Amino acid sequence: MKIHPAIVLVAQLAGVVGLFAAVPVTAVLLAVASATVAIVDPGPRPELPALVPSWLDRVAQWSWRLLVALGLGALAVLVILTVPLVVVPVILATILAATLAPLVHVLVRRGRSQGQAAGIAAGGGFFAITALVVLTFVVLVDQLGAMAQATTDGAESLSDAAAGTLGLLGAAVSAGGVEAVKATADAASAVGSAVVVAVLSVLLSFYFLKDGGHLWQRTLAHTRSEAAGAVDAAGSRAFEVLSGYMIGTGAISLVGATSQLVIMLILGIPLALPIFVLSFFLCFIPYIGGFISTGIALLVTIAVGSPTDVAIMAVWTIVFNLVTGNIVSPLVYGKTVHLHPAVVLVAIPAGSAIAGIMGMFLVVPVLGIVATVWRTVLELIGLPRHPTDGVAASTAVVPTPPAPEAPVPQPVAGG
Repeated sequence: MKIHPAIVLVAQLAGVVGLFAAVPVTAVLLAVASATVAIVDPGPRPELPALVPSWLDRVAQWSWRLLVALGLGALAVLVILTVPLVVVPVILATILAATLAPLVHVLVRRGRSQGQAAGIAAGGGFFAITALVVLTFVVLVDQLGAMAQATTDGAESLSDAAAGTLGLLGAAVSAGGVEAVKATADAASAVGSAVVVAVLSVLLSFYFLKDGGHLWQRTLAHTRSEAAGAVDAAGSRAFEVLSGYMIGTGAISLVGATSQLVIMLILGIPLALPIFVLSFFLCFIPYIGGFISTGIALLVTIAVGSPTDVAIMAVWTIVFNLVTGNIVSPLVYGKTVHLHPAVVLVAIPAGSAIAGIMGMFLVVPVLGIVATVWRTVLELIGLPRHPTDGVAASTAVVPTPPAPEAPVPQPVAGG
């Protein structure tokens, strides 16, 4: 690998992880260093002081642009966290409007006016959300303590069966149960704010469904004519991405939670209803939520069920997570938000660090919208791009084919 021993010794000063990773990481960095310089310094050298190479100048230019972008992102997050009662209803209303838009289109095709269809969809959504929230509080507030205790008992039984080697699992589950009880109590104490947010979200979603098309056309009217088509296409696709993601994720959550409820009822496992409600919400967190919800059901089964019940629940848990994690979720997220599963798994902890539970729910659709419209943004700010890398076929620049050459006259035999 052509690494000097002194470099290896210095690189290994990064702690225990550095002892294992220092040599391969250093080898990779040295291998790509020359290629990186060639990438950031592809053109002719500009006029620079003798001590500043052109690749360093380009890195500096990209660095301050990256700092500005990060600053704007941090400002947006700060605004959301400072005035949540203003920003959160708008975000939730947009999500609700995107989810209910297909229903509005169906009602309009059946003869309803746009206002009537929006009212029916928003009213139905309001009653559904209200019933779901009431059911959640009624079921979870009374049963969450028992569910946390049963989950802890199951983790301890599993640790005892493994000769105490899984003691950390019991401690983690116990701590998680305490935190879940505290979180539910805090949510119950903030029920007033939740009602305000819910009512504002439903009212805004009604206006978005009723007049959203007119508002969007007004916005496009103030856009440059040459950019209006690209902006319209990007906005339509972003709305479709949000709608597809919410409908697909809701279907996954409902199917997963319902199948778990049916199996627990057949086996006679207690706490089936509160685990069903909790699983429905947890499954909206990609990959991680389903794993946690099925783990809770398995641990409760271990605590109170027979060995046959435990075996059946363990098989269902493994099959469900394999099918959901390797087939259903990648298909839904790949087709709707166009994100690789690895990106989703990395984004979820980042969303949790920024905005807690709300961030875990919203980070994937937000990234999906960004992945959908970033090419349009680059085009509108004037960055060059490949003609076929556009956002819509109508906005792509198609090169004019060259005119056919005139045929060369051939000599006539005997002429």
